[in-house]
Amino acid sequence: MLSVEVIRDWSRLEALVPRWRELLRRSSADSIFMTPEWIMAWRNAMQGLNVQPTVIHVTDQDQKTVGLALFYVSRQLLCNVVPYRVLRPMADYASGAVYHDVIADPAVAASVYARTFDALYAQSCDAVWIPQVAHWTGARENIVRAAAEAGFSVGERQNEFYCIDLPPSLAEYELRLTASMRKDLRRSTRKLFEQVGASVSECTSLQELDQQLDTLIELNTKRWLATQQGGVFQRKPREADFYRHFVPMASQNGWLRFLRMDVDGKTVAMEIGYRYGDQYYAVQGSFDVAGPSGAGKVLLLETLKRELDAGTLVFDLLSGDESYKQRYAATGRPVSEFFLLRPSLKTLPLRLGRFWPRGRYLDFARPQAE
Repeated sequence: MLSVEVIRDWSRLEALVPRWRELLRRSSADSIFMTPEWIMAWRNAMQGLNVQPTVIHVTDQDQKTVGLALFYVSRQLLCNVVPYRVLRPMADYASGAVYHDVIADPAVAASVYARTFDALYAQSCDAVWIPQVAHWTGARENIVRAAAEAGFSVGERQNEFYCIDLPPSLAEYELRLTASMRKDLRRSTRKLFEQVGASVSECTSLQELDQQLDTLIELNTKRWLATQQGGVFQRKPREADFYRHFVPMASQNGWLRFLRMDVDGKTVAMEIGYRYGDQYYAVQGSFDVAGPSGAGKVLLLETLKRELDAGTLVFDLLSGDESYKQRYAATGRPVSEFFLLRPSLKTLPLRLGRFWPRGRYLDFARPQAE
């Protein structure tokens, strides 16, 4: 008894925001990356790319919203020649979003996934790409089953994200660290606070957020230039735009956690993340490569201490370098990336060649307008 509506304009989606929020709170997909605030900030940051929504809206017999799947259409090229229409989850580019999923009412979740992927299969697209799908929420299992039953050829790659299940106290957390890591953090902390005179403060003023974001972007850029690489804000300039749209909303909602470490009036490290529910998402951190050593790792520890005091249960370090995360006693948990192909003559090269949307043969840098 479920009905499906395919939404193709932003105004209709905006009208569903109250239902969207209420459904998200009840669903296993609930994370900051699926909130209306995150998605709308991303939409604003993507101005000029003609992002066309394809949102699957599922309702029950009482017209109650029981499912939302937030996608948009992008054109991707195989070997810079053959175009493919690909459905991608909103905010997959230049926002740092992860844990993409269908927002489904738990009471009818299996039916919502089934109707959603049937509707996606019916779209005039060649493929659906869904990166960074969590296993521990049941999202991976639900997507595999529904996509296969809808008729997609399911391609999957797995990876690991790292998080820390926080204990009740700092003492218990420190026992999880290796002896050498405890010693290193204590030594660096003493040096910074007692010898160098470092101080830590939180960026809470809306009036100062633009200036603080400028400092974060500058530190990040200089840090990566020092390694002969481009940082995220250089590779994806729209990500800086996304931060400027989303961070004020996060502050107003009480989600923002934006710390900086200063020495002699100069910022030497910054850590930005979001506390949503009982979880903290460590989104971006950086430090002054010419500043005192250890500033970045000590500021991350200070952030963790504050989340311990606040009763946060999960400190999510998301994707990235696994070695430093393991030093903070983080453990891995699996995520999957899906490339779902509609079987057709056109997609045969993708299926036979096992091409993956990572840029070598099938371009997948920034979304291309149709």
